[in-house]
Parts: sequence; C-alpha cells; structure tokens
Amino acid sequence: MADTGASVIVASHNLYETENICDTIGMLNGKKLVFSCDIDTLKSEIKKYQIIFNKTASEELLKGIQYKSARFEGTCIVFASKDGIEKIKAAASQNAEILSMNEYGMSLTEIFIYETEGKKINVEGLFSK
Repeated sequence: MADTGASVIVASHNLYETENICDTIGMLNGKKLVFSCDIDTLKSEIKKYQIIFNKTASEELLKGIQYKSARFEGTCIVFASKDGIEKIKAAASQNAEILSMNEYGMSLTEIFIYETEGKKINVEGLFSK
C-alpha cells in the first residue's frame, strides 16, 4: 500500500489488532477526530516506569514529575509518564535514594487508558438501538 500512496481505514475497538496492522491511529469522540498520531511516535513518547526507593513510596516522591496511573506498593512506584527517563530520574532522586529504576514500553491499550483517564468521553447513545 505504501508504494501506491493508498490508505486503508480500519475501524476497530481491538487495540491489540490495530497496533499490529496499522501505522497511524486516530480516536473519535462523538463525531469528532480528537486524536491522530503515528503509532511508533506515540509509543516512544509515553513510557511506564518502575522505581524502587530506599523508603516507603508516596506521591511526595513523584514531585516535579507529570504522571498518571501511579501505583504505590511498599518502596515501589509504578506509573506512566511522558516526561522521559532523565527528567524522572533527576526529579525522583531529589526526594529519596533510587535503588532501582526501569523503563518499559506500553501497549496501545495502556496508552489509550493513559490518554483518556480523567477525560470526559461522550458515550451518549453508545448502547442505544
């Protein structure tokens, strides 16, 4: 398809399938296109992080980091962010000693949840006949 310059539009709620066959993704809310991006670019901008500190994990340890979906377990925090590993490492190390830090890629499903968390999504009439 790329050789001919043609495009195929696939409408799907299966983000796993979409991630494997598409180069670009768009999201509709109501009748409006609210999001459109190259999948590889999108996946490179948003990452999941796991940080283990030398003290009990709390929101205070993420001061200066823009994040969503933080989960605190003992001395470990798992969260998603667009800030980038160097900025996160610098900000987090201001508040406690980092014992371990890992960066993970996210699936399209995880990114969708990240991007829509806390936003009003128009579901009016979604299940009506």
